[in-house]
Amino acid sequence: RGDCAMHPNLNVLIDYFASRNLKIELVTNGTIRGPKWFSFLAQTPNLLVTFSIDGLKDSYSYYRINGEFDRAMENAAAFIEAGGKAEWKYIIFRHNEKDLEPAKQLAKDMGFVVSFGRTSEGLSFSKTRGRYGTRTRRATRSRSITRGSASCSTASRAGICTI
Repeated sequence: RGDCAMHPNLNVLIDYFASRNLKIELVTNGTIRGPKWFSFLAQTPNLLVTFSIDGLKDSYSYYRINGEFDRAMENAAAFIEAGGKAEWKYIIFRHNEKDLEPAKQLAKDMGFVVSFGRTSEGLSFSKTRGRYGTRTRRATRSRSITRGSASCSTASRAGICTI
């Protein structure tokens, strides 16, 4: 367990899936690597990076213990500004629900694709349109491939890899 950006062979995994023209979803808290790496990562075709950012500066580290809000936002901004497609996953808790509307506006201003998330009970999703539109998921028959800590599910002609 842990953030996928900690994986020592993450770049190899991303290159492997990208070379097979698969859609890649990478989920991170955005604090492990730096802006230069996230800018480089943005050049990967068919990649969506989900940044798990649960709150704004004053409430972020309550759930993301020892989390660095400013670093996560700096890396997300570098990724988006370099042309990357990013999603902001925001789990709503009592301690951060007051930040929900300002965070939604910030996500929109920064160019996140979809923002906001689910309650801590996992009960609801609310989507906002970003620069790239709204992302939807549909169920399909799939086959799974696992390489290290990455899983890849291929459905029909298109595949989605979650790292």
